[in-house]
Amino acid sequence: SERDLHGHDHRELPAGNPRLAESCEWRDECGPGAVVGGSPHANYVDLPFLLRRTAITISRSTSSVRGLKAFELSGVLSPGSLGDSCVVDVRKPKSPRWSYSSARSGYAVTSGGGVDWWYRYGPKVKGTYSFRVRFVGDTSRAASTSGVVSVAVR
Repeated sequence: SERDLHGHDHRELPAGNPRLAESCEWRDECGPGAVVGGSPHANYVDLPFLLRRTAITISRSTSSVRGLKAFELSGVLSPGSLGDSCVVDVRKPKSPRWSYSSARSGYAVTSGGGVDWWYRYGPKVKGTYSFRVRFVGDTSRAASTSGVVSVAVR
């Protein structure tokens, strides 16, 4: 894939393909005839139109713990397959930034076509930890990010 000047991912399609720039949600922003990777923008279609939508959830085993005790995070990636990577990010106490915590593999297929993921997190300092989980996408499925859950460590 290539990125245009706005950072949007595009894939080149043969000239005359009916899914042209009219399909691109950024057409107005990029403008008709914008040049992307040396080719006219009209020969590109935005990747989300070619990828299957995904959803990923996150839940916590508790809303607070006493002391530096480990707790569990879990959720479902849908649609999902065994081994799919679910990336857990953490915002640690007193930090405004998200940071990578772990990549967890989908370990059990659900009846709805999703895959379960699970993570045990061991806090190092007291305070409130926030978590989210991301699926980065693949060749057939779009990326998705969960909502945020927090755990207070007292």
